[in-house]
Amino acid sequence: MSSLQEQQQVNNGPPCVSSFFGTNEIPFSNSSTHEMNIEKNKPTVAMPSSDENECRGLTSVLSHRNKIRLLYFFYRISTGSIIPIMSLYMQHAGWSSDQIGKLQSIRPIMTMLSAPMWGGLADRTGRKRLVLMTTFVTSAIFRLFVRFTEGNFVLLATALCATSFFYSATTSLLDSIVVSTLPENEKRNFGKLRLWGEIGNGVSSSTMMYVVNKFDHGFDYAFLIHGISSVVALAFMVFCVPDDCANQSTAKEVSTNGTHLRNNTLIFRNGTTWKEGARM
Repeated sequence: MSSLQEQQQVNNGPPCVSSFFGTNEIPFSNSSTHEMNIEKNKPTVAMPSSDENECRGLTSVLSHRNKIRLLYFFYRISTGSIIPIMSLYMQHAGWSSDQIGKLQSIRPIMTMLSAPMWGGLADRTGRKRLVLMTTFVTSAIFRLFVRFTEGNFVLLATALCATSFFYSATTSLLDSIVVSTLPENEKRNFGKLRLWGEIGNGVSSSTMMYVVNKFDHGFDYAFLIHGISSVVALAFMVFCVPDDCANQSTAKEVSTNGTHLRNNTLIFRNGTTWKEGARM
């Protein structure tokens, strides 16, 4: 009998604990003790100082800003090397002023029709990077194809339609993606970054204007520069533009917020949820 009592005493814990709380349970749970042991055994990590964080952040921002500058610079070189002289090329190919006017009217019309479609597709799918690079590369290919359409008005008009159709939303998509990658304190400097694109456009357009007037094969050089600079701009898009995974998560968040908004529910970024004025 004494051995049975001793066994019960061992199972129930110390008598002072049992008598004090009136139960046979130890006041501290195993989970709490386990968490305390984890906190004691957790290795201490040396956090970088505020000066180190500021230095690293500044280096990262400067590196990213330089890439964005080069991206805009070569992007606008690729377009500025051929688009401003397209009327001269048509005149050089032997088309009349009436025909050149009709061909030049294709671009604004196609831009008006196709730009909202590309923007809506990029926002809805979240694949802004994919849409940007696809439209840019396709428009550059059709723009190079223009060089081989001499003497065929229908083929030239078709190439210009395809070029304008794909190029219509490229610049706006690039601006949207670049702004989304900038830190909040750097967004106000977006105009300074985009200025490098205008510098590239001015340099390429003025240079190609001189080349086509100075050399017999100047238009061939212009199309060659357009192809090379398009490849360089595409390379900067690959390395500078963030992956579509972030854009897809943003698209899902927008879709989720839209669903909750229709149910009179508003979700904030920090996860706080409010519904009809009451906090959930």
